Amino acid sequence: MAAKQPPDATADPQHALTAAVLPFLVEFSSLLIAAGVSANTLKELTLRAYVQAAIQATARRNRRPNKAAIAAMTGLSRVEVTRLLTELEGADQADKPAGHTAQPASRASRVVEGWRSDTAFWQAGQPGVLPVRGKTGSFEALVRLYSGDMTPQAMLRELTRLDWVQVDEQGVHLRETSAPQGHLQTLSALIDSLRPILQSVSSVKGTRSDIRATTLDVPTFHPITQKLLLKHLKTAVPRFLETARTSAAGVVVPPRTRAAGTHDRVSISVVVTDTKTHKPRGRT
Repeated sequence: MAAKQPPDATADPQHALTAAVLPFLVEFSSLLIAAGVSANTLKELTLRAYVQAAIQATARRNRRPNKAAIAAMTGLSRVEVTRLLTELEGADQADKPAGHTAQPASRASRVVEGWRSDTAFWQAGQPGVLPVRGKTGSFEALVRLYSGDMTPQAMLRELTRLDWVQVDEQGVHLRETSAPQGHLQTLSALIDSLRPILQSVSSVKGTRSDIRATTLDVPTFHPITQKLLLKHLKTAVPRFLETARTSAAGVVVPPRTRAAGTHDRVSISVVVTDTKTHKPRGRT
């Protein structure tokens, strides 16, 4: 008798969703961690985004959003929906972007903020160079005061990884620019590239979107080749996009009847990444 085969996990829609979304979230979370964004901050922003998306979905159906409908769509409790709506309304009244209100900061951010604001850790009117150990006025005391239960050694490794501090024989120095600007720029570029794609496939009833994605890996075996290629792309990509725009504008098609406020659109996003790989071992 043949052994009974286990059920096909891919037939489960929830499993398929996890398999599709999780790899992206892992890579995206890597960028957030490098930028010093805590999991609590991301969680809070995600909750607010869900509520805003539910409000937009009900508005598209010409319905007035209410707490019960938002809770049903998002899976959140009505108490949580009420809290989030209050915070969103407060952000609107203060003329700030949603999500701008106080967020649970990462431990590293709390330590740096305490270093900058607490005069007990200052020297000559500014954040001082702190000895690694000591009961007062030290990096150890700073971490114990502002990071919760994280050890000074672990915090020092994290701040060093984020490039927020520098350590030498004098002690621990707080860098003037304690923000990973490179990672923030990467996040901004990624979001700008994804936004038109996400908007084009937003859940408007009756909308069909055809997404085609192509990845081209170009090996560059020398730094000079890489720099020349990136320099060329800086001019070639804008020319390509401008050609696409003018080509679309120059096509004359017969007028047709369409619903008011609707339009067709082709979104083109070009993402250029510099992927560094480890050198192969041995002779090649």
